[in-house]
Amino acid sequence: MRTSCLILQCSDDRLAPPEVGTYLHKNLEHSTLVQLQATGHCPHVSAPEETARAILHYLGTRS
Repeated sequence: MRTSCLILQCSDDRLAPPEVGTYLHKNLEHSTLVQLQATGHCPHVSAPEETARAILHYLGTRS
């Protein structure tokens, strides 16, 4: 079974720097990596609109 996933990488995330998103993307088949302008580790809190747009865009491409 093929399962796709969306990786949302925040800028200036001290818990998960850019290398973490890159690693996950390289090692998870069928993954999509999106670099957000949101800062910190919780984009749904620091930038809910940007996070929602990224998720909705991703879901819209999964038909």
